[in-house]
Amino acid sequence: MQKTKHPEVEASGCFAAQTPPEVPSSSTTTISQVITLAIGSLNLLGLDAVLVGLCWQQAASTRLEVTLNWSERILLASALWLAYIADRAGDVRRYQRIDESAIPPRHAFLWRHQLPFAAGFVFVAITSAVIAMATCTPQLWLAAILLAFVSLGYLFICQLTPTFGRRILTREVVVAALFLAGTVLFPFVKSQPHPTADWYEWLAWAWLILWLNALGISVWEEAGDRRLGEITGSTERGFVPRNYRWLLAMVIALCAVRLTLIPGDNRLVVTQVMISAGLILLVDRLRPTWIKPALADLSVLTPWFI
Repeated sequence: MQKTKHPEVEASGCFAAQTPPEVPSSSTTTISQVITLAIGSLNLLGLDAVLVGLCWQQAASTRLEVTLNWSERILLASALWLAYIADRAGDVRRYQRIDESAIPPRHAFLWRHQLPFAAGFVFVAITSAVIAMATCTPQLWLAAILLAFVSLGYLFICQLTPTFGRRILTREVVVAALFLAGTVLFPFVKSQPHPTADWYEWLAWAWLILWLNALGISVWEEAGDRRLGEITGSTERGFVPRNYRWLLAMVIALCAVRLTLIPGDNRLVVTQVMISAGLILLVDRLRPTWIKPALADLSVLTPWFI
């Protein structure tokens, strides 16, 4: 049976993604290929981040006892997708001048399908703007504009001066914080009265697992990031790739201590973080594969199942 490769290996033109490990021939090869393509496509299309955002938005609304409507879910999904696609597009422009052979599959996919992505970007942007104007209150508008201003400012700094912008605060730290701010924006603004100190502990646990998720992806893509001149927690802190599994184990142990010794209202989120960290640890132990980023994102969807 002919062995198959990730679709981007066959790419023509400017970019071709790195060759993923070949799939061994067996009676389950077709099923394995379908599952791999389904999971990997979430990352290629930028939908895995959207799922994570919607999941933790729901978790925040449950924690704050706030009811979300359909427009607030759509607006979050749209904002996350637009931000990730815009960031990838900026990266692709820089990669053209650096090292085409090291480009990640998701960026190669965006390059090969520029027109569909551009059309989708315009459609989603216009649609979400119309929905926002029709449904958002002035208070929500103000909070969203402030967050968008901060996010766009960081994106601009990173694209204009990537070394300066990402060395002061590494990419994983800031992205996790901005991502979390976006996911909790609607629940937080709608909550009355405003949350107590327990809410900020909840935020800390949520940020921790999002940061671990982003850091893991940087660890797995360290070699390519170095060739592309990317500034990440993994490339800047040499001890991170060597000790990432220990970090995950420490977080799991911290969660266990928190659940055992300290009472409080955040036992659910601590449990979710502990299980997610365990799943990311399993993903980390997998052989190198182009779908690892998507698997890591799927690992933090525990609020939907626990």
